[in-house]
Parts: sequence; structure tokens; C-alpha cells
Amino acid sequence: MLYRPLLRLAAIMLVAVAGPALGKAPEWLRDLAAAPLPSQAPEVEAVQLLNAVELVVTPDGRMRKRVRGAVRILRREGERRAVLQLPQDTWRKVQEMHGWTIPVSGKDAEVRTGDAIEASVVNVAGSELITDLRMKLLRIPDAGPGATVGYEYEVSLSPLQLADTFGFQDTIPVREASYTLRLPAGWNMLPTWLNHAVVESVGAGAQQWRWTLKDIPAVPVEAGMPAWQSVAGQLFLALSPPGGTPQLSTWAGIGGWFVELSRDRRVASTEIRSRVLGLVAGTSSDLEKMRALAGFVQREVRYVGIQLGIGGFQPHPAADVFLHRYGDCKDKATLLAVMLAIAGIDSAPVIVNSERSRVRTDMPPSMQFNHVILAIRLPREIQDSSLLATVDQDGGRLLFFDPTDELTPFGRIRGELQGNVGLLALAEGSRLITLPQLVPDQSGVRRSAKLVLNEQGVLTGEITERITGEQALRQRGFLRASSREGDTTRLLTARLAESLASFQLTSATPRNRDAIELPLEWDYRVSAPSYARRSGDLLMVRPRVVGIEAVNLPGEGKPRVHDLLLSEPRLNQDEVVIELPAGYVVDSLPQPIEMDAGFAVYRSRTEIIGTQLKYTRSYEVRALLVPVAKIEDFRRLHREIARDERAMVVLKKAGS
Repeated sequence: MLYRPLLRLAAIMLVAVAGPALGKAPEWLRDLAAAPLPSQAPEVEAVQLLNAVELVVTPDGRMRKRVRGAVRILRREGERRAVLQLPQDTWRKVQEMHGWTIPVSGKDAEVRTGDAIEASVVNVAGSELITDLRMKLLRIPDAGPGATVGYEYEVSLSPLQLADTFGFQDTIPVREASYTLRLPAGWNMLPTWLNHAVVESVGAGAQQWRWTLKDIPAVPVEAGMPAWQSVAGQLFLALSPPGGTPQLSTWAGIGGWFVELSRDRRVASTEIRSRVLGLVAGTSSDLEKMRALAGFVQREVRYVGIQLGIGGFQPHPAADVFLHRYGDCKDKATLLAVMLAIAGIDSAPVIVNSERSRVRTDMPPSMQFNHVILAIRLPREIQDSSLLATVDQDGGRLLFFDPTDELTPFGRIRGELQGNVGLLALAEGSRLITLPQLVPDQSGVRRSAKLVLNEQGVLTGEITERITGEQALRQRGFLRASSREGDTTRLLTARLAESLASFQLTSATPRNRDAIELPLEWDYRVSAPSYARRSGDLLMVRPRVVGIEAVNLPGEGKPRVHDLLLSEPRLNQDEVVIELPAGYVVDSLPQPIEMDAGFAVYRSRTEIIGTQLKYTRSYEVRALLVPVAKIEDFRRLHREIARDERAMVVLKKAGS
């Protein structure tokens, strides 16, 4: 469903709670529990012994899915595998849940549907949310290390898309996974294997197929990897009834369906027209009109999701969104499209997944989306350097804008959308499109420091930071959420503590907190006692005063399996000038560094100019992804950065 990104479970309603009952586990589970398990690496928390799925499709397109599974718990962390979490909404209904535990010692335990807890999502990032999405939770008891947990459940489905996905690979090893499909007469199916070699099916009867896989390795979990679900092995099954191809079986069909679903929602009311005329009055260009209208929807329409039934996909009428001044991502995109159309500006929705790796151009058409933004067609005469989130398309240019994102200025998109793949939804010709990647010098931190070091090693002075892009977005979000006195500087204090062992922040002033079209700026004054270390007549000073660029990527010495995702292209720059104590001269300086790894470049230089120590450096990230083949280059680059960040200038008394 097209829910807002970062949907989080905020409250749980208990609707039925009962204690576990003693009961004998079924024979199939006892057989699995008795079978020997090959030795596992010490970090493996559990092993999936069985994951058997059966999907039965009826002639009217309804489906019934039955699942049987078993897990051997190896470590305490694996106990979370003993909780069934099944979503329920208009299209999915949990019919039955059943769970058993065979503990290492003691009697078997059993739980059923009536022992379940129902969880309701009632809050999203501070905004009220009304939705029919529920989570049915069944905790299987006594699932300590060594226990074998088994479960069975059945779900009835009335899907919008005639398709199913079997995720047979997990972040734990899987001993056996099977999928059985039963179709009515005349129906067809088309299997697509993602991230795995093709496995041939075995006939299980007329219009029945079964795929079985054994000893499936775990997906290694690595820092900075793509979403593990996007790299795990999956079987995608497209289903088609007799007499034609379902509309949602192609990307064009999915986009056209969304446009049709939204058509009667894009009707302008008298009030909307009046407001548009007021907002664009006095503007002299289409670009000024766009900014005025986009700013209104971005700032004046609060994010609130009311998503019941088809409302998870269908926007609310633009007139209602305007009247009540709230809506979710697709509501805000729809209202802005209507307002732009009144001003004579064409636009189209773009459906995306907020995780950059979840939708790819090489995957079959599926409903893997959770967010909607807008593509605005730019008139040819508009040439403005602030419009960075653009791509050339169909002889013109499209500008991408997310009206839900209140902290990213018009003309840009945040990091998770850059390089992402979205579905440009048009009445005809909907297609996947790659969103733009912004240039590095439009994001990052520009830091300038003017400091004084005395003979006792105390460092004092002023530092100015000019912040744009993703880092400005995050800091503005923190500042906006801060309400208590002192919260404003808490973020700055935490960052300084990463670089300074002891310090006092004597003043701090943020500028442009709410003016998102301008850089966020900090002016602060700091005093750091014992900053310079003394050794006899020598004084050792670290020229890199604040700010850390070096990344310690876990897994040193191990082969990397996955690509490394980076947040956004950016350019961070430092210029530090330190007035040295009188009577001291330089004994040694760090060597300059220039290292170009292709995906990133790092430069630094330390020099003495008169009585001042000057340190300059820049770190330019050019790519959104570091491929596996370049991971060692990434490690080497950051080892060099870490060495530079620790480097010392050695001062000595003149004449000594």
C-alpha cells in the first residue's frame, strides 16, 4: 500500500490474550526436531528447518494460502523467530494460527488463534493515522535455545494483483523450502526467479506445480547493504485467468490503473481555484508559480493518513484535502497536481519505494511501492541552477518534487530518492524511470574555524558551519522536534564530543532553521582545555579539530558480499586556522594527502603561514553505491582518512 515511508508501530491494542496450553506437538514437527542439525557458525541465531507454502487459487481470483514452518532456536536472539506476525486488511484475512514448541526439556507447549494479540498502527511520525491495517501476533512460548518451534497458519487473499512472491531465503539458514501452486482450469502462471538460479517445478497433478529448495544459505547481513529482502532469493509468480492478461501484470498497467483510480480525485473546487489565483498573483514566471504552489502544499497541508480499503492506494479528493488541510503522500501529490494544472503546468505522479533498492528495472512488475511524489514538466524556457532534481525525458525535462517532505527545498529530492527507481504514472505509456542523482557540491558541510592555541594547550575560538542536503534535513528535523531549553545545542554538543575529549560550548546560534531554501548555518564558540599534548619542550596539536569523515566498515578481513549504499553525493570541506602560541615553531608537519578512489576523493593539506597553522581538507562523495569489487578501495580510502584525522603537528620552542 502507498503508506508514508518510515511507518512505525506506535501502539498495540490487546484484543485477546490467553496463556499457552500444554499439548502434544504434531508428528511432522517431532520428526524435524529429532533430525540431526549440521553444525552452524557461532553467530547463527536460528535455523529454518521447514518453510512450506501452498497457494490455492479459485476461479474468481480469490486465494487461500497455507503455511507450515519450523525453526530451531540456537541463541537468545533467535527467540524472536517464535512470534508469528501476520498483516490483516481489506485484502488479507488471517483464518487460523497454530503454534507449538518442543523444548529441550519439559512438556510441549501449544498456542492457537485465540491466544493471539492484535496490533493496530495508530500513529505515524507524530501524525494521526486511521487504517484498517492490523497485525495479528502469536507468540509461541518456551522458545529458548535448543527448542524447536513449529507453526501453521492460513490466510485468505483477495489481491489486486494476480501474483504472489515466495521469499525462500532469509537471514538465517533454511534447510528446506517448498512452494505448491494450485490453479483453476484454463489459468496460466509465469515464474520469475530473482537473485537465484532457475529451479524447475515438479508436477503435483493437473494445474498443480511444486518447487522445492534445500540447504539455502543465509543472506549475510552487512553494514550499509541494500535491504536484505532485495538481495534474497525469491520466486515471483504472475498468474493469469483464461481470456486475457490482467491489467496489473505490466508496469504500464499498474501506472495506468493508478491514474484511473485517481482521475475523479483530480477535480478542482472553487476554493482551490481561488487559492491558486491568490498564490500566483504577482508572480512573473512559471517557476515562481511552481514555487508558490509547491510551498503551500509542502508547508500548509499537514501529513495525516486515512487509509481504509482502497484508500491505501486511491488518493482522497483534492477538494477534501484542501478543505481539511491534511492528507498522506498521494493526497498531497494529487492536490499539488491539481493546483499546478490550474496554473497551466503539467505534472504526473511517480510511485516509488522509499528504500532505494526495493524496486529495480530487472524485476517483474509488482506492487512494491509505498510512496508517491510528483514529476513536474518544465517549460523549455526555464533554466535555473536551483532546479537540481531533473531528468531529460521525451524531448523535455521533468523536475521531481516530494510535497510530503517538509525539509527539502523545491528543486531537490532527499538522498533516499536519488538514484531510486519509480513508476511514472501516465494514462498511457507509464514506465519505470530512474530518479536523478544530485551533484556533490550541492550537499555537505562547509566548516570554517578561527582558533587560538595558548602555551598551556588550551584551544579557543569560533567555528562556522554551512550545511546543505541530507545533513541539513536531519538537523532541521531534530531542531524542529526540540522543545525544551537546551535541546537546540544538544545535537551540536553530541557532534563535538565525537572529536573533542573535553570542551565547553560557550555560545551557539543556528541560522535559517526554517528557511529550507537556504543553507542551515551554525555559529558557535568553543573552548577545549588540554587540546594540545605536551611532551617535554614539544607541543603536539591535531590540525583536524572537529568533524569525522572516516568510516570503520565492519567485517575487516572478511570478503564483502553486498554492495555498499551511500546516503547521497556530497562535498564536505574544512578550513581550520589556528594562531600558534608565541615562541613556538614547527618541528614536523603531516604530509599532504590526495586520494581518488573514483567513487570518492579525499584531499588534505597542513601548512604554516606566518604564526598560523592552516589545515584544509575536502571529502567528495560522487556515487550512491560502492560495488563489491570496490569495497577494498573504500576501506583503503577510509584508513587513509582516519590516519589524516589522527595526524599531529609537532611544535617546539624556538631555539630549543
